[in-house]
Amino acid sequence: MKIEPTGVSMRPLIRGGRDMVIVEPMRREPEPGDIVLFLRADGAQVMHRVWKITGETVTTYGDGCWYPDEPINKEKIIGLATKLYRGKAGKSKPEGKPTNLNTKFRRKTGLLWVNAAPLRRTYYRVRNIGHSIKRRLFS
Repeated sequence: MKIEPTGVSMRPLIRGGRDMVIVEPMRREPEPGDIVLFLRADGAQVMHRVWKITGETVTTYGDGCWYPDEPINKEKIIGLATKLYRGKAGKSKPEGKPTNLNTKFRRKTGLLWVNAAPLRRTYYRVRNIGHSIKRRLFS
């Protein structure tokens, strides 16, 4: 199934309103680093990365989020994101060659990005303080 994400929780990898993702039914157990489409407790469909697996529960984490989601039961997973078609600003439809999301390399680099969230938070805080000081000194 083709999904056109709308949010920002998977940025920078998936850009809502621009990209298109192919989601296939789960034919295997989820692995850390997989990007899955799941049904949240409030009924919303969410596409996030599998972060941790504990027994029958899965904890997901959006690439653009600061904190992980509440754990869900594996049964809530609808499908696995397998391909990403990049969209360009101003274009009506994504085009070009797809990126395969279902590789060991993509899973490992995705987990590295998600696990770096504390460093990213610190970086943005320091950067914002620097911008604030710059505005005060030069405005």
